Amino acid sequence: MTALTAMSSVRSLVNLDGVSKGYATRTVLREVTLGISARERIGVVGRNGEGKSTLLRLIADVETPDGGALTRVGDLGLAMLAQGDQLGAHGTIGEALVRGRAEHEWAGDRAFREVLDGLVGGVGLRRFPDGLNTAIEALSGGERRRIALARLLLDGPELLLLDEPTNDLDLDTLTALEDLLDSWPGTIVTVSHDRYFVERVCDDVFALTPHGGIRHLPGGIDQYLELHGAAATATPRAPRTGVSSGASLRAARKEIQRLERALDRHAEHERTLHEQMSASSTDHARLSELHAELEKSLAERELLEAAWLDTASLEP
Repeated sequence: MTALTAMSSVRSLVNLDGVSKGYATRTVLREVTLGISARERIGVVGRNGEGKSTLLRLIADVETPDGGALTRVGDLGLAMLAQGDQLGAHGTIGEALVRGRAEHEWAGDRAFREVLDGLVGGVGLRRFPDGLNTAIEALSGGERRRIALARLLLDGPELLLLDEPTNDLDLDTLTALEDLLDSWPGTIVTVSHDRYFVERVCDDVFALTPHGGIRHLPGGIDQYLELHGAAATATPRAPRTGVSSGASLRAARKEIQRLERALDRHAEHERTLHEQMSASSTDHARLSELHAELEKSLAERELLEAAWLDTASLEP
């Protein structure tokens, strides 16, 4: 177990003490101890299925631990950007951004409009021809994700939880997002496969282990890649002799995003299989079929993870 200890002068926001969480027949987090203090920027890395999203959902109080203790300060303003669509199918960008706010706030409050304008520009929303009147249903997945993030930041949370925030974002928007979070004054805990994003935004990196634990990585992403060096060498290649070109870096980043989407699909499929196995516990024939399908998915995911580590190590 590893604890992130805070100086006594810094406000502690969330503390996990020996927290465990499992689903059906598998424990994904086992006796995890972690402290989150004000103004910290924490990146959480690990292979798919090792409990990264579960950790965020526990911190956000979306799920409850099976064991251990999790405490939050009573007045904590918390917001979470989860994977998947958080906007719904209808309405406009403006309506999505101001959900729950009074009409006069949206229409006439100058300070509110200044904050909104800054956030909209900061996450790349100015590109829409109809502005805030653009229909949600006309947007791409990446555009919807930008709006969901802007909506969270508009509430001014003290603790921001980000689950793969760079999914489906183009390079220009990624840069704008990193710039915005650089100047954002709150606390961040983010799960991401994007090493550039983690290195730019986070001060501390933690890795979840295959056995459900957590480990502090003082060496950051480089240390994580070293720990998984065996997987990274699954596809041999010649040593790099110079800095990659901009085009090759963009190609590598696109490949990383493709692999991440494939990993996400496998993780979702495996969650469904675990649920089906739990529901079919008395049907031995069906249970055997599901187990075989799960083993196949796990093997495919291992290959994808090795490819991700290999591609990530191409970046400087």
